[in-house]
Amino acid sequence: MFLCGELRAGLRYDAGGRPTGFDPLVRRDMQRLLAMARDEHILLIPSLLDFLVADGVTHEGPNLRWEVGERPDLITDPEKRRALTRLLVEFVTSMDGPEVLMWEIMNEPDNAVAVVTPALYNSLRWFIHDVAAALHRNGILTTVGTRHAGDYQRFWRGAVDVPQIHHWRLLESVPNPYAVDTPAAELGPLPSMVAEIE
Repeated sequence: MFLCGELRAGLRYDAGGRPTGFDPLVRRDMQRLLAMARDEHILLIPSLLDFLVADGVTHEGPNLRWEVGERPDLITDPEKRRALTRLLVEFVTSMDGPEVLMWEIMNEPDNAVAVVTPALYNSLRWFIHDVAAALHRNGILTTVGTRHAGDYQRFWRGAVDVPQIHHWRLLESVPNPYAVDTPAAELGPLPSMVAEIE
C-alpha cells in the first residue's frame, strides 16, 4: 500500500526545504486505513516512499506541464535526511499496530537514479539503514522492495528484515544472474517474498 510516494504531498516543509511535519490529513487517512484493515481482517505492508522521489523526472504530461515530486535533496542533504528520518520513524511508531505486517521503507530504491551515482549512493544507503535501525529499536519489522535478488544481497541485506524481490523479466539484465527461483536461504534467515512479478 503506497503512502507518501514521491513526497509531492503529505509533508510540510520550511523555507529551506527541510521537512517539518506531516499534513494532518495523512494521519487521519492512515487511521482510517488501519480501521478498514481491522474490519476486513487483512494485514498491510505500507510503503512509505517510492523511488520516484529521486528518479530524475520533474515534469510529466502534455508538454511536460505537470510538476511531479522530485526531492533528491531529502536524501543527499544530511540535515534534511535526518529530519525526514525522524518524521518517518515517528509516524510509523505512532501508526504501527496489529494490522501492519511490516513497513516498506522505500519501493525499489535502486531505481532512484538521481541518487544512484558513485557520489551519492551512500546517502541513499544511510537513509534506508537509519530508518530501519530506528524502527528495529521499536520492534518493528521492515522491508525494501528490490528490483531483483542481487540488489537485496548487495545493498540491503542486514539493513531490513524481510527480503522483498520484484521480478520483471523484460527489465532484467541478460543473462540475469539472479533468477526468480533464487533459494530463499540465500537471502537471509527470515521468510522472503516475491512482491511484484511479471
